[in-house]
Amino acid sequence: MFQFTSSFARLAARVFAVSALLLQGSLPSATAQVTLTEYPVPTGGPWGITSGTDGAIWYVTQDHPGGTIGRITPAGVITEFIVPTAGSNPGSIATGPDGNLWFTESGANNIGRMTLDGVFAEFPIPTADSIPAGIVAGPDGNMWFTEYAGNIGRITMDGGITEFPIPTPGGLPLRITVGPDGNLWFTETIGNKIGMITTAGDITEFPLPPGDNRPVGITTGPDGALWFCEAQSNQIGRITTSGVVMEFTVPAAVIEPFGITAGPDGNLWFAADTSAHICSVTIAGVITAYPVPTGSSRPNAIVTGPDGNLWFTEYTGNKIGKAVITPADTSPPTTTAALSGPSGANGWYTGAVQVTLTATDPDGPSDVAHTYFTADGGAQQTYSGPFTFSGDGIHTITYWSVDNAGNEEKPHPSSTIKIDSSAPSVTAAANPSILWPPNGKLVPVTVSGSMSDLISGIDPTGAVFSVVDDYGQVQPNGSITVRANGSYSFTVMLEAQRNVNDREGRHYYITVLAMDNAGNAASVVVTVLVPHDQGH
Repeated sequence: MFQFTSSFARLAARVFAVSALLLQGSLPSATAQVTLTEYPVPTGGPWGITSGTDGAIWYVTQDHPGGTIGRITPAGVITEFIVPTAGSNPGSIATGPDGNLWFTESGANNIGRMTLDGVFAEFPIPTADSIPAGIVAGPDGNMWFTEYAGNIGRITMDGGITEFPIPTPGGLPLRITVGPDGNLWFTETIGNKIGMITTAGDITEFPLPPGDNRPVGITTGPDGALWFCEAQSNQIGRITTSGVVMEFTVPAAVIEPFGITAGPDGNLWFAADTSAHICSVTIAGVITAYPVPTGSSRPNAIVTGPDGNLWFTEYTGNKIGKAVITPADTSPPTTTAALSGPSGANGWYTGAVQVTLTATDPDGPSDVAHTYFTADGGAQQTYSGPFTFSGDGIHTITYWSVDNAGNEEKPHPSSTIKIDSSAPSVTAAANPSILWPPNGKLVPVTVSGSMSDLISGIDPTGAVFSVVDDYGQVQPNGSITVRANGSYSFTVMLEAQRNVNDREGRHYYITVLAMDNAGNAASVVVTVLVPHDQGH
């Protein structure tokens, strides 16, 4: 076994945060940030790429006389293994159900297998000069591959190969993937078709719209359809498992889309060979392009790695690229208001209220750019710290926050602040107010008046009266029925009696207590006198 080990590649990596160029559809409110890192490879011409079961990314190179199988860790440490057969020209690579790496050798007409520690086995293809191209692990436990010569091949884990000719002569099947229906789907680059083959070998072909489209890379999308690149017509295609085709045109800024994969962000991602772009495409067909730092590097194959990042080959750039996607920030902040002040009843405050606004954001508190508020429909103000509301009445504060991506909290939340710091008004009068003669009889005394409160209103359940006298004897008390207009009247029975030697007479003190809905109270006292004599 021969191998090249390159730890310098990590040190030589070039890291770029690139700006997005939207190419089709309407501009979204925010686009993902993509950071691109490039790792030079020891040998040139990296082509196919796949994820390994060991947490690394595996690729093939073609410039070495025998070709190599390369391994790059997520940290960028590279190891390469030389393919035993000279001129093998490895093309595509895929991880098999056995955990090994399987690859096509277009120059040697073999299917190769390599263990994770670099032990090779090569299996000749029965059809001479078949030019094997794409390869994928099938749902049946075998590997499936394409042959330019016009076959779809199947190879078992012990190397047994079966070939199935496609119906269209010269169709040139290129890339192959597993579809959501459990069948294998492949592109016919010259035949201008998308093909489907069952694990039993039955093939169906779906013609693409007329034109020199040259379908190449293909993958299963998150929407349950197959997505593919059309290198010649500069389009991204979508085909359902029933054969319904849609095409999305890629403008001239992006040239020759080639490899395609389902990304970690719910979009499709493809490599544009000639223009050196990495591009995302939503399932609605909106395409966003990110230029590869090394121009004319011919990015070709692309895969989502076990680390959740995108990895791609740069054929003439002699690099492996990594794209780290920072999802677009589309989540607005959330603002809450905390109120503090002297609490009254029924949600009222009985004095000034301090308002504290707190904004949180899914991306962390540092992502909150500004918090704003309005008071009672007034002008917008920028929140800089707690502020105080005073003044009786019902106030409304509306507040919201905006994050650094421009996402604004909508609808704007609001809080109601009810302040009543004033006591209610209450009047009272007693009739009669003099009890004579002092004959010991109980006399009905009517107390009447009114209660009012201009802010929170009178609480009718809080209206009560109590009676005390000079002698400390138990006297009547109870609730008062308040009419809708605030008036009231009630009758108490008071004894017309006083001590013979009490020259000041006997005083009854009737207290009427009014309460408003905020819990503020006010009282008034009226006096009823049993005099010593008629001269009082």
